[in-house]
Amino acid sequence: MRSGDGGSRVGAARHALITLALGGTIIVVLVASLVGLGRIPSSQGDVLAPGTPGAPGVRGAMGTQGPAGEQGAAGPIGPRGPAGSPGPQGSAGQPGPTGAQGAPGPVGSQGSSGAPGAQGAPGPKGTAGEPGATGPSGPQGSQGQTGQPGQPGQNGPTGPAGTAGVVGPAGPAGARGPSDAYHSSASETGVTASELSSHLATSLPAGSYTGNAKVVVTNPDPTQTHTVTCELTMSSADLDTSTVVVGPAGSPSSSQSVALQGVGTAASAAVMEVDCLDLSGLLPAATYGWGQLTAVEVGTLH
Repeated sequence: MRSGDGGSRVGAARHALITLALGGTIIVVLVASLVGLGRIPSSQGDVLAPGTPGAPGVRGAMGTQGPAGEQGAAGPIGPRGPAGSPGPQGSAGQPGPTGAQGAPGPVGSQGSSGAPGAQGAPGPKGTAGEPGATGPSGPQGSQGQTGQPGQPGQNGPTGPAGTAGVVGPAGPAGARGPSDAYHSSASETGVTASELSSHLATSLPAGSYTGNAKVVVTNPDPTQTHTVTCELTMSSADLDTSTVVVGPAGSPSSSQSVALQGVGTAASAAVMEVDCLDLSGLLPAATYGWGQLTAVEVGTLH
């Protein structure tokens, strides 16, 4: 603040000196002008009485500013001016170094005890101690009740197959099974009214059988209708009978098929056969043929 005040005083003194120099210059010019006009007596002649003052002359132009005079001595320090308004706050400086730690203060009085803290977690389990010595055996207790039987265990894996045994000798041949079949067939054969002859037969061993037969009956008589009866027998026992009427030769009914079937049992060897008889007694007699006979042995007839 003092350096600023000194600069202000120096500037003020300089301004005053410049003003005084200008004033002195003006006075010198005016004096020279008056001497030249005879207004003031010179030292070389008589002093004349002053004449009537003339009218003021025109103000001359201001001369050029002379050089600055030497700086005068500094004047006394003026009174201190009023304090200016506070300037804007400067930025915060770097924090100073930390001071030395102060001496410890006196120990305060003991405070009241706080509430007990929560119980801590249990510590780790300690290692197991060595087992103690085995005590003496106690008296044997009474036998308990028998428990329920346990569930059967799972079947174990199947073991490897054993080696094949020695093949024994072949046994005797068994009895004949009940499913043998016997078959016979015949071509066309003539039958007369006076005889019952067999032209379709098959031999069978003892046993029970089912029989099936089929024959075709034909009438060669061109004018008369004939009646023919066919039988299926086994050992002279009738198993089935069928009678047909055949028309004259050339008519739609002159040839007809006859089907026979039945079952029977023979205690010994037997013959199953088909017999046909022309009952009309007319000539030429009807014929039967193209027959098929099959006998199948079964176990038991029910």
